[in-house]
Amino acid sequence: MHFIPTHPSQNKHLDEGVYNAKIRDVEERIYDIDSHVIHLLLWLSEEGVHICTNFYFPHGYSIRSQQRMWHMCQAVGLELFQVIDEPEQFTDRQLRTKIYSVNQDGVMHSDVELFLPQAQQQIDVANAAMAHSLPPK
Repeated sequence: MHFIPTHPSQNKHLDEGVYNAKIRDVEERIYDIDSHVIHLLLWLSEEGVHICTNFYFPHGYSIRSQQRMWHMCQAVGLELFQVIDEPEQFTDRQLRTKIYSVNQDGVMHSDVELFLPQAQQQIDVANAAMAHSLPPK
């Protein structure tokens, strides 16, 4: 059984970098009378760990969370409204995540900085192959 973090501060500390991920769960949670959080649970199969991240919406709005959530939706081909209306549509979707380190009171853990489409990996491979096949300048 793999540990499932319920808050990013419980995430295992990983090396910073880009990881393939599968979305396990998307859940809306209330944390104040007019504020909520979208909790995203990811499975990093290559590392064998779950990692979670939160999109915070204090008083119902946050530009940073809105942007991060939009990039997550774009990476898996879904729309923002589906996060609330159809969260099950995200389950098992593949994407890549850029992970960064967080030092919280001397304790290191990891969180998601960016969401990247899974197809980007194929683009990177194609670009690398093309760069090696080009004639020298």
